[in-house]
Amino acid sequence: MNMLDENEHRSLMDHFFKGKQVHSPQISHHGDIMDRCMCTEKGNSLASYYLNRGKKEKLVAYVRVAHAEQVDEKADLIRDYCANNGYQIIEIFSDVGDHPSFGFKAALEALDNCDGLISLDLNQFVATKGDRIRELRPLIHHFFCHGGKHLITIAEGIDTGTELGQQNAIELVNETKVGFET
Repeated sequence: MNMLDENEHRSLMDHFFKGKQVHSPQISHHGDIMDRCMCTEKGNSLASYYLNRGKKEKLVAYVRVAHAEQVDEKADLIRDYCANNGYQIIEIFSDVGDHPSFGFKAALEALDNCDGLISLDLNQFVATKGDRIRELRPLIHHFFCHGGKHLITIAEGIDTGTELGQQNAIELVNETKVGFET
């Protein structure tokens, strides 16, 4: 069999991805109908997904702890997560205390030069449980709607840059508001 005959039976995708490890995007289905086609969303085309898959996203990290000795331990957890999931940390910002402060503000300002913000959990961004409904909703909304940046929280599985992570964020916000409605 000559080279031409062999290639006739291969699809264009087989040819393009020959020898490459391909990770399929997560697309949810409802019966036979796709709930959300990633091809219809700006910047989420199939070609864009595969062409940008090898790009390491640059993130800033935010850590808030009660004692200064805990910063390195918490930062190491974030570094490990990023190393295992293909992210690059540009800088780590921290606050020591019971509420977000200058470190959080600096992390938000640093978003101009990176793809997103990562933290261990959403509690890093609020001082008390009572603040969750007032503070978290606008924070999560900001990442859903502005500038193409995304928020990642490791504990809750939130990543506003993915469909599954967005669903987790929406569910969490809905759970948080239960009991606060009048």
